[in-house]
Amino acid sequence: MELSACPSPVCLCTEVTLSCTPLAPLLASTFPPFTFILDIEQRAVKPRDKSALSPPALSLASGLIAEMNEQDWNNLDRYFYTYKEKQSETVDPATLDVLFPPETMMDPSLMVGYKDILPFAKAFPFTVGTAHWLVDELYCVNPQCTCHDVTFDFLRIDIPIEGKAHVAQQLTATYDSHRDTFKPQTTPWPGKPTMQTLTQALRKAHPNLATEIRKRRTTLRTLYRKAQRDEHGDTPAPAGPATKISPNDPCPCGSGRKYKKCCGRIA
Repeated sequence: MELSACPSPVCLCTEVTLSCTPLAPLLASTFPPFTFILDIEQRAVKPRDKSALSPPALSLASGLIAEMNEQDWNNLDRYFYTYKEKQSETVDPATLDVLFPPETMMDPSLMVGYKDILPFAKAFPFTVGTAHWLVDELYCVNPQCTCHDVTFDFLRIDIPIEGKAHVAQQLTATYDSHRDTFKPQTTPWPGKPTMQTLTQALRKAHPNLATEIRKRRTTLRTLYRKAQRDEHGDTPAPAGPATKISPNDPCPCGSGRKYKKCCGRIA
């Protein structure tokens, strides 16, 4: 049996293809090689795939599913998400067709979440004591903007014995991927980890953080330029918000700097 999954890192399907070949040559005439698709979220043969299977093949597929235990499904999940994560990190962004939010296509100064575009991309998990944390990154995708700032939402995740994990605490900081520095935007709760504690733990868990964030910034901007070309063709794409911005106003890209010292220098 061989496994494969959809190679597109932007496709939201949760399908794994299983190719089955009898090990004994004598069985080949009765059970010729066949392929079927499992939906790992539904834990079932893909509905429209059933009609394409011969009765013996469908019987074997159904029997396989009936024998799979929780550990088997967890292993299949792990294979799928590990594969999709690797595709997200290695794919050439110029080959992807990505849909950005309509408001971002109209106004490139708006921040975009990396996992909103590449949903299977690697997370940045880390721990502080026994608490589990991860970060959610928001990027400026304006191809003309020279800022290196990324908004980091630090999320503490509670993982109960029963039920789903949920966000129990959130702190926000601006990360300068060029200088590898953090600037807090929110104040930690009393008695909770400070931003310095969080950033130290994050860097310890991910020593190549700056390099990976710079790569993601480049990837998103490449995807955004391609999306602009696909949508507008040779027509110039919108350069930013239509409302007038004062030079001393905060830059709409979310960098935290004044407009005149950020995107305003280009405008």
